[in-house]
Amino acid sequence: WKSSVLLIQGDDDRNVNFHQTIDLARRLDAQHVYYEELVIPNEIHGFLRYTSWDRADKAGAAFLAKELQH
Repeated sequence: WKSSVLLIQGDDDRNVNFHQTIDLARRLDAQHVYYEELVIPNEIHGFLRYTSWDRADKAGAAFLAKELQH
């Protein structure tokens, strides 16, 4: 894995265990791969609240805007 990545996960995700995201972040750290993470409290895998989708969309857009400037 060489490209930067944005990790987004609800902390009550029952499809992807939270520890898997933590493990991935540790592996990215070990490979010196840049990443950002957004953890959305009290949210599941397919976000239920509009505010969660809005946060994730805005984070994704900001991440891509920053990364595509390089």
